[in-house]
This record gives sequence, structure tokens and C-alpha cells, in this order.
Amino acid sequence: MRHSGPMAAGRRVLHVVSSTDRRGAETAAVALAERIGGKVVALAAGAAGGLDVPLAGGGRPWRWPAAIRRLAGGADVVIAHGSTTLPVVAAATVGLPVPFVYRSIGDPLAWATTAARRARVRLAVSRASAVVALWRGAAAAWNEHLGVPAERLQVIPNGVDAGRFRPSSTAERQAARAELGLPREGAVVLCMGALSREKRMDVAIRAVCALPEATLVVVGEGPERSALESLAASVGRGRIRMLGQTGRPEVALAASDVVVLSSDTEGMPAVAIEAGMAGLPVAATRVGGLAEIVVEGKTGVLVERGDPAALAAAVARCLEEGSAMGRLARANCAERFDIARLAHLWLNLLKGINTG
Repeated sequence: MRHSGPMAAGRRVLHVVSSTDRRGAETAAVALAERIGGKVVALAAGAAGGLDVPLAGGGRPWRWPAAIRRLAGGADVVIAHGSTTLPVVAAATVGLPVPFVYRSIGDPLAWATTAARRARVRLAVSRASAVVALWRGAAAAWNEHLGVPAERLQVIPNGVDAGRFRPSSTAERQAARAELGLPREGAVVLCMGALSREKRMDVAIRAVCALPEATLVVVGEGPERSALESLAASVGRGRIRMLGQTGRPEVALAASDVVVLSSDTEGMPAVAIEAGMAGLPVAATRVGGLAEIVVEGKTGVLVERGDPAALAAAVARCLEEGSAMGRLARANCAERFDIARLAHLWLNLLKGINTG
């Protein structure tokens, strides 16, 4: 799968992602490839899919190293996006004159939790020419807890196309709600992401159910869907809409008033940046890189994880101050997270990496 865009600093780039699911790391890699050029391949077929990305080795784990090695042989640099890709790319490029860059997606303190796991990660990442962290706290964790020298670390946040996500007019909001089958009137709260255990969407469901007449829209797929549907049926009083996966997140954002993230652990979620680009406040847990996106009390509200009551209060405040928060959120995210600007940081990084 080839993407248009300039080749990174005149080099052929191979981007490796974990799966074909339309999740944050995968969509970020595709968006980056569209800006700097290169080929994107996935290790496995996703449970939900949604991305038109070819599979390395037919998606069979025992074929990954040979397939990635063959593809890397035709590239000048490889970018491994996410923890699943790190050991595969590190092993596949042994002996090749092809450097690789590891793009760390989540919070290393949340997943490198045992001595054995940290040892495996240190071994794999020792072969990387550079490690890109999404926020300063993650970079510090790589340096202090996983031994990556500061000179091999660079912070490049998630990037979002500021032209694709923008504040919607009243007419656009009504059209988006009609398209999604949502109430024409009343507050709409959006929770968008993988339906996995660490996202704790059960907390979002309980929080929104504590607010009068607000509708929660849940967009995404994952292993927790059945459990969340059961919870929504028991406590939601018809105010929880499970819409499944979408390839058009801008429509869901246009229909909404607030975006909520209730995760126990996060990296730098693109949905929070997309919300800001769309002029929406964010109510979220204070985990990962969310404090880098949400300006506390000005573009949204952050709370401790696992507390539905606190999250409900945060959503209520965002609804009350939505217009002012939304304007500041758009200005903040457009200035700091526009992918057009961040692509230049990637180009400069790749230009400085030695090959051969």
C-alpha cells in the first residue's frame, strides 16, 4: 500500500503496525505515511478491521520476521509503531544495513511492569536508532526506567489533520445527528475508541447515566462490547447508543457536545486531539499524555481514573462551559498537534539517521 506524499528526507520508509484495526496507533501510522511517504504493512488482521493495509507474511506470526526482513531490505529506514511491532522489527533487521525507529504509543510504565518484560524491551529497543515518545513523561520513563539514552530519544506528539476536523455549524450538527439516528435536542457525549478493558467505558456509561437527559454515543469495537451492551441495557434507560466502528469519526464529533475518555491507561489518544480540533471540550482521566492535550479547566477537565461520579461532574462542567472551552481547545490543538507541522519533525529525525 503506497501513500502519496514526499519520501522522508529522500528515503524509502517502511511503516510496520500491529493490525488492520482502525485504532489509534494504526491510523496515526497511516496518516504519517500520507505526509512523509512510505509503505504501511500490518502484522495481523484486526478483529474489526477497517484499514486497507496489507499483511506481512499473510498475517501469520511465524512468517513475520522473514516477511519484515524482506520488506526492510527494500527500504532505507523502518518505523515500528507500537509495542507489538518492536520485537518483530528488532529481530527482522538484525544484520541488515537498515536502521529502525521505534514509535512508542502507550505509557511504558503501564505495560513494562515486570523485570522480565523490561529486560526484553531493553534488548529489543537497544537496536533502535531512535525512540520516539509521544509526550515528555513517556520519554522520561524510557530514559529512567528502560535505559534509553537521552540522545536517542525524541518527543513527537500524535498529529491530526487540522483541515479534516473543525468546529461544526448548527446545521452540520443536526445533519450529523440525523445520520447517526441521535436525538435532535439535548446533550450528546461521545466516547470513541477500542472497546477493550483498559478503556473502562463502563465508567463512562455510569458517569453519563448520572446526568439528566444526556445521551452517550459509544463508537468502536472490541472484546468488551457484549459486557458494555449488557451494562447499557441495565443502567442506560435508553440513553446509550452503541454505534460500532466508523471510518468517519468527524461525523460522530460533529454530532457531539463533549468527548469523554475514561481509560485506566492511555498514550496520547488521537480522539482527544480530534475533539479539540473539532472545537469540543474533553472530560477525561488524568493518565498518560492526556494532560499534554487537555488544558485543565480551560479546554476540558481531568479526573482520577475509576471514579464515575467525578467523571460525571467533569462532563457536566464541560457541557456548561462548552463554547468557551471548545474555542480554546481548537486554538490549542491546531497550534500544537497539526500533522502538517509535526511531519517536519519526523523528516528532520529521519534525515539525521545514518544508513548503510
